[in-house]
Amino acid sequence: MNEVRKPLLDGPTTQTNVVLPEALLEQAKSLDIDISKAAQNGLAGEVTRKLAEQWAAEHNGAVEAWARYMDEHGQPFEDIQSRVL
Repeated sequence: MNEVRKPLLDGPTTQTNVVLPEALLEQAKSLDIDISKAAQNGLAGEVTRKLAEQWAAEHNGAVEAWARYMDEHGQPFEDIQSRVL
């Protein structure tokens, strides 16, 4: 079974240059925001979003097949669940 992929936040760090609007950078500094941490969090969010998109594209056929199965046969064990719940 495929493991859910997550952003890789562990390991060594590297310095990089990021171009930001000057006014935004000054505002962030005046609010005492850790620019590196904010950039890391934002990039991790974008990586998570992109990984989810890739997963959905890779598994689209299986998801559609399961939806067809549910349409044709109903939810598995639905009769048992209605008695238990």
